[in-house]
Amino acid sequence: MDKFKQDQKVCRQLREGETNGCFYIESPAMRGLLKKLHCDDYVTLIAASSIIRPGVARSGMMREYIGDFTIPGNSNTYTL
Repeated sequence: MDKFKQDQKVCRQLREGETNGCFYIESPAMRGLLKKLHCDDYVTLIAASSIIRPGVARSGMMREYIGDFTIPGNSNTYTL
């Protein structure tokens, strides 16, 4: 698992939303979310998989998380 977490190609593919064929993270919504979060690490991937859920997305919490996460200096507002 450590090798996967540190693989630069995997990190780039996550960040760019190039996840077609990857179970659970291949949907258009998830690929878009990965791009918005500039996901390039395991913790951000776990956060994305948590906030993509229908209840969270409908409640507005996902939009708020993305906004807070992408503000410079706020990336640690929410941590796992």
